[in-house]
Amino acid sequence: MLKLVLMQIAAGSIGVVVSGWLFGWLASISAAIGSGAVVLPNLLFAGFLSWTARVKGTPDVGTFLFGELMKLFLTLCLLIMVPVFYAGAHWGALIIGVALSLHALFLAFLVKT
Repeated sequence: MLKLVLMQIAAGSIGVVVSGWLFGWLASISAAIGSGAVVLPNLLFAGFLSWTARVKGTPDVGTFLFGELMKLFLTLCLLIMVPVFYAGAHWGALIIGVALSLHALFLAFLVKT
């Protein structure tokens, strides 16, 4: 699970660099916020699943579903809070950061465990 989060961080970093190159350094901050809004809940979800696996031996479907729903809820909350706390957000760059971080999970099929 940690490899997936690291892949998301790498993809988000690429989004930050590309957004900064295309739109300026303020846009790179927006891309970092967008990437962070995806990576942070996934990091917490991975930690939750690892903790559950250590306690129970193996996480069951209900635990996984609860963690996944909490991850989605936290991601939405973080994205909703962006215009409240950062009024100057560059929305194109923010979406680039979110999209690249979300699509990094598709690279998981290329990584052998």
